Amino acid sequence: MDTRIKSLAYIYCSSLDSTKGNPLTLFGSILSQLCQSLPKFEIEQSIENIFDRQSEASTRQELARQDMQKAIISILARFSETFIVVDGLDKCHKLKGDQFGKFCEFVNSLVQPKTMNSVVKVLVFSRPEYLEIRNAFGECPQIRVDAGANDGDIKQFIAKKVSRKDLHVRKIQVYQKRLREHCCLALMACFSGFTFF
Repeated sequence: MDTRIKSLAYIYCSSLDSTKGNPLTLFGSILSQLCQSLPKFEIEQSIENIFDRQSEASTRQELARQDMQKAIISILARFSETFIVVDGLDKCHKLKGDQFGKFCEFVNSLVQPKTMNSVVKVLVFSRPEYLEIRNAFGECPQIRVDAGANDGDIKQFIAKKVSRKDLHVRKIQVYQKRLREHCCLALMACFSGFTFF
């Protein structure tokens, strides 16, 4: 392992886009990004085989979650330092069965030392209200965003955006003020309660 090799992987979880709420897709994204940080000759054949099987249109079978996790853990040991960012973890709470809890536990397990020379740091952006998130990350350092601390700045930003001339809301003259106020309140509700792990 070259002690100077560092890597970064970022995933965005979404309940609106089924590809961004599927654990195998999310694991595949992490693995792909990690592989891109290595020279081609350092990527193990077994990891290349995983991608080959996934990309073959005729055998489009999804890999088992355990295979993908093993591949991620294997490649993490190749780096001196890895940063993994998971944005919107709470958006995956609708995964079937115990998949969400297992996904949370796996993400948290990534910080466990793989080798003496490998460090993995994980940053998770999420609302903490789900039991699976609290169980997996309850012992981790947390930064709770005070929903009221930035209200003034957020209100000002939203009001400026909603008042833009090119926004369709401006074209409705009769209900303009009431509609803008409703939009601002709805958008403010979206910004409350975030926690960083």
